[in-house]
This record gives sequence, C-alpha cells and structure tokens, in this order.
Amino acid sequence: MKAWDFEPGIVIPVLLMALLYASGARRRRGVTTKQAFCFWTGWVFLALALLSPLHTLGEVLFSAHMAQHEILMLIAAPLLILARPLAPFLWGMPLEWRRAAGSWAKLASVHQVWRGLTNPFAAWAIHAAALWVWHMPKLFQATLDSEWVHAAQHASFFLSALLFWRSAD
Repeated sequence: MKAWDFEPGIVIPVLLMALLYASGARRRRGVTTKQAFCFWTGWVFLALALLSPLHTLGEVLFSAHMAQHEILMLIAAPLLILARPLAPFLWGMPLEWRRAAGSWAKLASVHQVWRGLTNPFAAWAIHAAALWVWHMPKLFQATLDSEWVHAAQHASFFLSALLFWRSAD
C-alpha cells in the first residue's frame, strides 16, 4: 500500500486553494487570526482526508472510508466556512480576474441562485440527497469500481457540506 496519494486532480485544486488563500490573506485584508487558523486547520484536514494513507486505506476498509467522509463533512467543511475564505481567495487572484468575479457576483441571477442554495432547508435537502443517493447500492458499488466516480462522491459530499454549514453560519 502506498503512503500518500498524489493524484493531480486532487493535489492541484487543494494546492491552488492554499496558494490563493496565502496570497490573499497575506495582505491582511480583514482576515482575523481565528479565520486564518480555521482555514489552515480545515485545509490540513481536507488534505489528510484526500491525500493521506487514509484515502488508500479507505479503498479496503469500510471504517476508513467512512472516517474519510466524516472528516470531509464534519471537520474540514465547517472549519473552512468559519474561515470566510472568499475575500482572501479573491485578493489572491490577478486584478482582472477579481474584476470579472466581482462583475459576475453582482448579477441579480447569481444572488438569487446563491440565496436559494444557502437557504437552510435547501442546503439541508441538497446535503441529505447527496448522502442518500451515494449510498444506493448501484452507486455505492460504482464508487468502489471507479476512481472517477469515487472522486465525484467526495466532491458532492464536501461541496454539499459547505452549503449546509454556510446556511447555518
């Protein structure tokens, strides 16, 4: 069994997230020490869940597989939400990208969709659906047979948990 899994499809987004945050938060644009602590702690747990030997062990032990999911949803996601990383992410981007993101974020349709997704009931329903759907026998088996399907499962668990915790914030 290999110790760490450096799948580019996982390593690149996780590293990009860290680089954007480090670049944007470095300027101390309203980022508190508590927020920075929450971000880096959540980021470490995210990396541990997806890259550490726990990931490889999760392919053979159901308990490790479920521990990985719990770390993604109950530790990494709420810590990252408490960190409020969107402003540092934006400050970490080049100026033209920041302007484009700002213009896009001001659209009424984007606000409407965001309000809908972060409505507490909608966020709960999305997260609950992700949990239930992926545990249907055929989909669960597909996660064991395909690394891509397994990655999609992790992404949906993590992203729906971010919505869920954001709605509670």
